[in-house]
Amino acid sequence: MPFSFTPRERGITFTVCLAALILPLSFTAGVTALPAIAQALPGSPLLLNGVTNGFMLLFGSLLLAAGSLADHFGRKRLFMAGLILFFISALACLLVPTLLWLNIARAVQGCAAAAVLAGGSASLASALAEPQRLRAFALLGSCFGIGLALGPLLSGSLLDTLGWRGIFLLIALLALVAAITGRRFLPESRHPAPGAVDYPGMLLFCSLLGTLIPAVMLAGQQGWQSPWVILLLACSAALTVGFIWRERRAASPLFALALLRHRRFLGVQLLPIATCCSFVMLLVLMPLRLMRIDGYSPLQAALLLLALSAPLLVVPTIAVKLNQRVSAASLCAAGLLIATLGLVGLSFVNPHVSPLATLAALAVIGTGSALPWGLMDNLSVSVVPRDHAGMAVGIFSTVRVASEGVMLAIVMTLLSGLMHLHLPLSSAAMALATGDLQLAQRQLPAFSEATLITIYQQAFQILLWILSAVTLLAAVITARWLQEKPQPSAALTCS
Repeated sequence: MPFSFTPRERGITFTVCLAALILPLSFTAGVTALPAIAQALPGSPLLLNGVTNGFMLLFGSLLLAAGSLADHFGRKRLFMAGLILFFISALACLLVPTLLWLNIARAVQGCAAAAVLAGGSASLASALAEPQRLRAFALLGSCFGIGLALGPLLSGSLLDTLGWRGIFLLIALLALVAAITGRRFLPESRHPAPGAVDYPGMLLFCSLLGTLIPAVMLAGQQGWQSPWVILLLACSAALTVGFIWRERRAASPLFALALLRHRRFLGVQLLPIATCCSFVMLLVLMPLRLMRIDGYSPLQAALLLLALSAPLLVVPTIAVKLNQRVSAASLCAAGLLIATLGLVGLSFVNPHVSPLATLAALAVIGTGSALPWGLMDNLSVSVVPRDHAGMAVGIFSTVRVASEGVMLAIVMTLLSGLMHLHLPLSSAAMALATGDLQLAQRQLPAFSEATLITIYQQAFQILLWILSAVTLLAAVITARWLQEKPQPSAALTCS
């Protein structure tokens, strides 16, 4: 911890950062443990996917509501309640007899995760002043990214020693530690005059995301022409209209719509989407490619991907120090530009032939992405007054979590679509997009393995160019919008 933190500030920061480490670890743990869970608890593919999808759906859908509840009823109170519920649900995952009960426990865990992240981040924002708050949020972002990046490696090690239930035991123990330190160090805070809770707005917004996210995920499997996808998207559109209508008339809205008039606020929300394109998507795509296409072992792939995630350990702290001389807008834009160069470089590298060049490209991407990663959590609460920290955290965290799920579905759909241009069967293209060469070849016996690998490599290269273009565009927009002078009081005047 930086020497300028008082002992109490160290305790506050440690508690919230530990919680931020647990949450992405819980998601990646579920993904890593799925094969072992499928063997131990037989069930349908729908129930098996629910182990991860149920957690993420409720986590993302409830974040905005949790931020509002934190402002109204107390940030520490919500944080502690979430940690206790998270601990209980993690223990439940150890004891469940069937896959259905595991889905229920994971859904409860997703609800608890929303309370923990919203309450913890809002507590951090209200308890610390600059520059301690800036440094604390840099550590928070690092812990969130480290949990996301190193989760598969840690989970894989636990699977080999304690089995899949051991993963949830570790998560439960970490949640217990965070609850103990949180009870001791976190001060209580809330909005001084919160007004009435916008329960109709919460219901509409949760339902909105609860239809939008599954629609995009289902589109990746069945196509955008699927009747279910069309129905879910239509419901999402209707709920969006209803939510806007409600928020324009609410005395104490869940989402201050007037914030959307301010480019600085929009620029902050763009940052997690940009880093999702440049960083998070590679955490999902690269392991599949390295192990299934390029012939890497799980350990070799994990070690190579450390080049992508290791910069999160140091670069966010460097970004905070640079921010004393260089504006956050310039640093964020520069980081995204560096990530763009890394993505372009990676598109011309074959990991099977040039592992060192791959490592270098991943290191450049990780370094560039880590610059805005270390600043954006603090920026998310700097665009509104401290009394509305819960709302700011809820909005930003919702964008971060929801964009990961939606972007992953879009990217996988795009990758399979690029492959479908060269393959006659869409099902074979979808199998190849996940790196399943054997399934794709069984469906298309006329295509050799070498041909399928070439098609995959060409599609992956085009996908990296698209991600590069999106990241570059985000860098340009960020450089302009974050320079705008903040006007938090005016922004929160809804009309």
